[in-house]
Amino acid sequence: LERLAMYLQGVESIFDVEWAPGITWGEIARQSEVENCTLNFEQADVEGLSRLFERYEKEAARQDFDAALARGVLVRTWLWLAGRNPDLLALDEIRRAVRPAVERYEGVRAVPVEQIIGSEGRYRDFDRFFLPRHEETRDRWESIDAARRNDVPLPPVVLYRVGDAYVVRDGNHRVSV
Repeated sequence: LERLAMYLQGVESIFDVEWAPGITWGEIARQSEVENCTLNFEQADVEGLSRLFERYEKEAARQDFDAALARGVLVRTWLWLAGRNPDLLALDEIRRAVRPAVERYEGVRAVPVEQIIGSEGRYRDFDRFFLPRHEETRDRWESIDAARRNDVPLPPVVLYRVGDAYVVRDGNHRVSV
């Protein structure tokens, strides 16, 4: 918007834009701009603020994991009371039961978590809703959560399709987060 206002008024600086008749943006905002720049570039403890940001980011990931762990306990208790199995299935068990003829790559696609029923190696670490079951998964889970919070691109998970269901071959923590 600033550049558009500058263009429409034919001025070279945002501070020369006429905000109201006889009043420029510079008269309104220059002092606060100077103060903010002085604070941000000359007075702020950038290293200290960066350390605080990292600390709070780690705390947020810790709280996310704690919430997922607690939610998992509640969900598994509810499923147990309802007589339903909260466990992920092991890929080896599924292979023995289904005996697939061939494996093939089907490309990258979105798959609802509800369709993922098992895991190749981590079926004891997560429940059927991919909520963590124990503390041993915390570090990896929190690092994935921090990456997600910072929009760090993560590789897609690798799934094995069995009929209309899927089993995680790689990426259990990514599914969980």
